[in-house]
Amino acid sequence: MRFKRPAILVCLCYIGGLLLGYIVPYVSSTIVWAAAVIMLLMAAAFFMKRSNMAVISAICILFALFGLMKFQYSFHVVSDGLELLEGKDVSLAGTIINIFSDDKSKAAYALAVDNSQAKVRLTIYHDDEQPSYRCGDRIMVKGELRLPSGQRNPGGFDYKAYLKGQGIYHIMSANSRDVSYLGSKGVHSISDLFMNIKQRLTDSVDGFMPYPENTLLKGILFGYTADMPDMISEAYSATGMAHILAVSGMNVAFIPLIIYFIIKPFNSKPRFADGIAIAAIWVYAVISDLSPSVLRAAIMLSVLLGGRLLNRKADTLNSLSIAAIIILIINPLDIYNIGFMLSFAATASLLSIYKPIEDFLARFMPKALAEICAATLAPQIATLPIIAYYFNQIPTLSLLANIAIIPFNGFIFLAGLVLSALGALLPVVASTIAYPLYIILRSVNIFTLAMAGIPWVAINVPSPSIPLIVAYYITICAVFLWRRMSRRQVTSIAVALVFIIAIEAFTVWANDNRLKVVFLDVGQGDSILITTPSHKNILIDGGNRVDYMEDGFDAGQSIVLPYLKHNGIMHLDLIAYSHPDSDHMGGLVSVMNELRVDTVLYSIYDEKFLSTALNKGARVVKLAQGDRIEVDDGIVFEVLYPLAQPSFDGGNNDSLVLKLKYKNFSLLLPGDIESDAENELIQDADLESAVIKVPHHGSDTSSTDGFIAAVKPDVAVVSVGNNNFGQPSDNVIRRYYDAGAQVYRTDKHGAVSIVTDGWNMSVETVIER
Repeated sequence: MRFKRPAILVCLCYIGGLLLGYIVPYVSSTIVWAAAVIMLLMAAAFFMKRSNMAVISAICILFALFGLMKFQYSFHVVSDGLELLEGKDVSLAGTIINIFSDDKSKAAYALAVDNSQAKVRLTIYHDDEQPSYRCGDRIMVKGELRLPSGQRNPGGFDYKAYLKGQGIYHIMSANSRDVSYLGSKGVHSISDLFMNIKQRLTDSVDGFMPYPENTLLKGILFGYTADMPDMISEAYSATGMAHILAVSGMNVAFIPLIIYFIIKPFNSKPRFADGIAIAAIWVYAVISDLSPSVLRAAIMLSVLLGGRLLNRKADTLNSLSIAAIIILIINPLDIYNIGFMLSFAATASLLSIYKPIEDFLARFMPKALAEICAATLAPQIATLPIIAYYFNQIPTLSLLANIAIIPFNGFIFLAGLVLSALGALLPVVASTIAYPLYIILRSVNIFTLAMAGIPWVAINVPSPSIPLIVAYYITICAVFLWRRMSRRQVTSIAVALVFIIAIEAFTVWANDNRLKVVFLDVGQGDSILITTPSHKNILIDGGNRVDYMEDGFDAGQSIVLPYLKHNGIMHLDLIAYSHPDSDHMGGLVSVMNELRVDTVLYSIYDEKFLSTALNKGARVVKLAQGDRIEVDDGIVFEVLYPLAQPSFDGGNNDSLVLKLKYKNFSLLLPGDIESDAENELIQDADLESAVIKVPHHGSDTSSTDGFIAAVKPDVAVVSVGNNNFGQPSDNVIRRYYDAGAQVYRTDKHGAVSIVTDGWNMSVETVIER
């Protein structure tokens, strides 16, 4: 058997190994090497017997094993050598090599630490007057070196893995007063030279192009969006235009055209031009930070141009596979890089389904318009599940937006690149002739912002399951390739789709008649989502919102809403806040502003929040001891506290205390009550519950022996984060253990999920310990 595109098979096997490396526990490299040697010997033996299929199978397994080992080594073994300094206040000297973000209150950088291979993500908080640092600047910084947090909520962002993919294993935060400028590093290596060139080109753009159009041009030219206003970047994402802010294959493809235009009058030999073009492509790729999309385009164009140099025609799909293999060998963690997924899915679609779409559309519209529409539709079809899974939205106006903008994209890139180079040499000349480009960029921004203002510009969707994503791609392949498929292949695809649908149906059926309670990890605060068997959703508290802090952390926006959207929850039947403290009610503001909410329950009045709720059309209900709320068939909230006339001053001891009852299962949610309120509850309330949310984050002012004895919990969940209050108290944790309860902490276990049919319950945590 002879394969026309062997790189595709090798690529798929290697990717399979990488995915397996993420799923299975860490396997010793010795075992993997032993298995690889065995596969190699088997391949040699089968080759001697001319058993082609056996040889191919052995080679496929060999590459899969290589992928498994490569991923696990990169994910579990590789480190930066700074482990001994974790959790300590240290002083680090290093060079700024990348700028992630830069706004009025803070800036985030990649700091290459002196005398090591380590890179640290450094966040510096500063005043408006504080100058930002530039790539190539050397600084000394004092602060605590920390490990980034991994995934802490189901479907949540894995910050630790994201930074690992960039070769960063530690983070540090500092105020500007703790940073000392040591001067510019200068040019001492090739990497310094490229960094200096990029800095000069971006400075050039800032010189001849006004703000914020300069940020758009830097995004198109170099993928640099650190200083782009959030409103503009969000508008491009909402309209499906974010791809123009990342350097893509189209940008890279313009580089050879520029080279041919310059060289042709002086040298007519195509091979010479091809060689120069390959070199220019890689210079541009390095200046653009070698992102997956740039690296993919650079490798593919190099393969294609290299084939011309050798008088051989390169196959584009084979070249795409080679690019994927090279990128994933260099950095196996890119397999989970969203940019990598989007770039390769979009490119594969242009190479495979673009032509059928164009031919179909050409029946109804002019060919030029059909080409633009097909060039937009093909990548959208290919990337739809990825966008839905990671961003929980589907742009509805992307086709219209791209049709309007794509014709200008080539001119913007070419004119911007020429002007940036000219501006670095003759800034006055560049500023003088840049006005037409400014008008185009300004128009693009205005158009995109106007499109983003349309209410239905994007549809919110839940993250599709992996089986559904597989089914989607199988269906797409069948739709576009069915004419080339045999009856046997069509039958196989149909069977596969029926099998996947059956798995999804079984999963839905298995979760029916079950109550699910998720204690989200929102740091130092509370947020609990309760989903009933009939899919009613109740949110108790929403985590912290700290407007007075420089970073303005909002758990509702950063954690609660992404979790809700990931699970397709765009409507809440009930919201309740235990009391108005920011670490409980703060995040609910963002939730209320973005989702439809039927009813808000409270015990302590908060005018600002409840006014917002009423303006949004929610019903507002005050609760007191003795009230009962039936939220679903057989599922009841009993209000145990506070009294109709609160006994205390409206603080922690007047928290809303709810007891959820479902068949034989009960859950106690006591807010932040302390010992005084606990003593009152012991006297006149039925507290016994299978699960308790430990009051006041495990403070030693709560969870008295008498209270725990009255509750008799099987499971105790402490919702807590890093804090300076000594929470949870070791004594409190010991009391729950002594009472026979299993104790879970969101700061140690991440989100805690409890699923019950009313008789039996299971507990799962995001972080296993």
